[in-house]
Amino acid sequence: MRGGVQDRSRNRPYLSLLESSLCSAYRRCGVIDLLREDSDVSVNVLDRNWTHSFWDTDESRIKQMDKREVYLAVIDHAIGIPIGASVLQDFATSLPRCAMSSRCQPWSYASFSWRDEGTRSSHLTDLVDVVARRIIESGDASEDAPSRGKRHKVMRLAYTFTHHAALLRPKLHRVSHSELNRPFARSAVTYQPLHTMANASNIRLALGEWPQYYREGILQESANTASDLLQKNHQDHHIFFNQSGFHNHIAHHLLTIYALNAGPGEIQRAYNANVGYQRPPQPVDDNLLAQLHDPEKFNGCLGNERYYHDFLVFFQKEMSDLGWQNVVNKYLLAGDERADDLLARLFGGFLHPIIHLGFGVEFAQPAIIAEALAQAAVHDNYMGKFFFAAERAAKSRRGEPSKTMVDLLDAIHDDKQLRDAPKWSDGNKLRDGIIYRAGDAMVQHTSQYHVRPDELELKTAEMINATAYYTAGAQREGKAIKWDFYYMHCVNCSIFYSAFSKADWISEANKCRLLEWKVWNDLAMYASRKCPDIRLDLVRDHRPTQPSGWDPVEDRACAIEDDGHTSKLIRALAHGQNVCRKYEARDEFRVKHDDWLQMAHSVIDSVDVGDSRWVRSAGFDEAWENVPARAQL
Repeated sequence: MRGGVQDRSRNRPYLSLLESSLCSAYRRCGVIDLLREDSDVSVNVLDRNWTHSFWDTDESRIKQMDKREVYLAVIDHAIGIPIGASVLQDFATSLPRCAMSSRCQPWSYASFSWRDEGTRSSHLTDLVDVVARRIIESGDASEDAPSRGKRHKVMRLAYTFTHHAALLRPKLHRVSHSELNRPFARSAVTYQPLHTMANASNIRLALGEWPQYYREGILQESANTASDLLQKNHQDHHIFFNQSGFHNHIAHHLLTIYALNAGPGEIQRAYNANVGYQRPPQPVDDNLLAQLHDPEKFNGCLGNERYYHDFLVFFQKEMSDLGWQNVVNKYLLAGDERADDLLARLFGGFLHPIIHLGFGVEFAQPAIIAEALAQAAVHDNYMGKFFFAAERAAKSRRGEPSKTMVDLLDAIHDDKQLRDAPKWSDGNKLRDGIIYRAGDAMVQHTSQYHVRPDELELKTAEMINATAYYTAGAQREGKAIKWDFYYMHCVNCSIFYSAFSKADWISEANKCRLLEWKVWNDLAMYASRKCPDIRLDLVRDHRPTQPSGWDPVEDRACAIEDDGHTSKLIRALAHGQNVCRKYEARDEFRVKHDDWLQMAHSVIDSVDVGDSRWVRSAGFDEAWENVPARAQL
């Protein structure tokens, strides 16, 4: 199965996978520092004096742990803590068969070998499966008092270890799947400090914390290399590599090819290819940093790239105090004047800040999210005028059925005022051509699109499909296939809306708002390149130079020496196929199943043809002047 979170214990060291699941539990719970000691911690964490009480924590948080997280909690307690056996026995006596193990053979508690030195029998996996099932399905369990008590004991056990591991993560020696039938000694457990966990200042990728789309077989060495280089980029470089606002794409590039199963060497080469032209950030102004809580001072620094580092440290400190989810809600999604202003800036720079935020959310990296917020703060706010006007106009239409995105694309294509508004000489065709010259006409179209909470999944897929449709279709008869550089960013951003829609810390209203703004942006972006004819047939007619499935295409994308735009586009298209598959029969989904791979082939074949990898502003004749004719290929 491609592009989804799944149990891959058969394909990689079992305990390494379990360890990475613990990272997921830590991030999900948002655990704060519970221990103040710097010394080594005893394995028997139940004997510790905690500085925070978690025994009475709401069980609903524990129920959110997935099966693998429960595995690690129970296994490690069974290895290191005698109480583990007695707690597990409560369930062993009441569940006569293994319901989830691949062997599914009868068992009894007497068959388990609990030794003083903490070894475990080969049947432990069967028992853990039962316990995991019992916790995960606890909502369906009997409500009699004894059952509740047993269930709560195991929940406490798992949650205790989750808290402990959030502070001192266990590094378990790799044990292959075939070794599950061998005793496992307590001595295999060692500890590593909390700085190895992802937080607002530290980037750390963990196997098991999978993004929306990824490939099988990602190595721990790849995660380590990517983490180290991302951390170096985070510490050493500005978000712009020059003072004209050209974006540092290193984080996007490395995270993308990591997800596409690039090896450590490929990840290092991608970093080396782009590090040479980066620049360091300005030193932090401690006096200014102390004043950024003042709204007037905060607003006075917006839009100025010299304050990027100050904003970065400010948001990192806020995350340390509040948690990164609360910081995103406070500074982007609160709906007040400050949040709305920063949210509009998030969509500036051809979507780069929200793309950066998307990577942070998708890969569960608070430091990347802090970079995104700081990046948004130093962008300008020209998109705000358009978004707020569209919201006001859409308010009166929310009782009407929403137009589909492709219907609006057709209408915008036929609108002469919009088609003629952008000029080739415009420095920023979206701002100068559409928003300033034809803003009212653009709002008239975009305000006909709105999203209800009950249709978020459908509308997210529709956005992904329609954006790929016009981006792929912006071709020119007789010319080699080239994808538009500006449209491409709309596709590259689309994958993150699957992550946003699954985030339980974002309100339904804000999910709808984020999606509406994305669609409105994409429609305006289409108009800003002079509304080219959408010729998806030209991509369908493309003959791949190396016919294949997805894996070879993704391998080629990882090997290309660019700044990451190609690999981002390939991953977004592969994700699009997964998301849109269930809706392909609907008329508004004009990109169908086989089109996605064909589009990916057209991308990977086109980036090395001609003098430029991309065409810029595909609706203008001037954009195609130096693109070779198709017949010459």
